[in-house]
Amino acid sequence: MRFTKLSTVILAVFFTVFFSATVFSADEDPITVGSILKAADCPLTEAQQKAIAELKPGENMREVSQQIYGMFDEKQEAALKAKLGVMPSRNDRPERPRSLFQLIVLEKEGVPLTEKQVSDIKNLSMDQGGYRQMNELLTDAQREAYSKYRGNRGGGNR
Repeated sequence: MRFTKLSTVILAVFFTVFFSATVFSADEDPITVGSILKAADCPLTEAQQKAIAELKPGENMREVSQQIYGMFDEKQEAALKAKLGVMPSRNDRPERPRSLFQLIVLEKEGVPLTEKQVSDIKNLSMDQGGYRQMNELLTDAQREAYSKYRGNRGGGNR
């Protein structure tokens, strides 16, 4: 009888730990541009990796944002849109992957988005309220890192 209770408790603890670890790790897995494109079998080129590595706070973010959104080929852009969602075209800008600029900046700053954050951001509305909600989904470290790049207010993905 004692052995049965002990084995039941051990099994319960094992499954609790196993499933908690699985759920926790899935939520904490960082999502990067490289991981998205690698999974889609269209990895970053060396030139793209270099352009991302050279991105610095304080630059004209409108120009940097345009450069980022213009550096992916059709297959890469389709993979990014599938994972991140789509920001509809407006003004003179074409339809593009949603929150790509944030994804790249946060990855570069060492505080990448998690799978859950990407999913939550993808499901937000596209109005100004959605942008505020997206900001609320970020951790304090992510908000701080992103604010270094937004300081110029010359662009970004809003």
